[in-house]
Amino acid sequence: MPGVASSSKKAWPALVSNVTRDKPNNPGISGGNRAGVLRRKYIMSVTIVSDTHITALVAFALGGR
Repeated sequence: MPGVASSSKKAWPALVSNVTRDKPNNPGISGGNRAGVLRRKYIMSVTIVSDTHITALVAFALGGR
């Protein structure tokens, strides 16, 4: 689908600029900081979920013998 490819190509630069604009010394410091904090919280929650998932798998593998 050429339409999907072109739209995703348009979306990527915006995503990249959002990430790079998200600096603590940003002029709009409240907005940039909040986005950075939210992203960090999201990353933390994802890592926690994956850790608990791994431990659950290991426990299941050990208990399933």
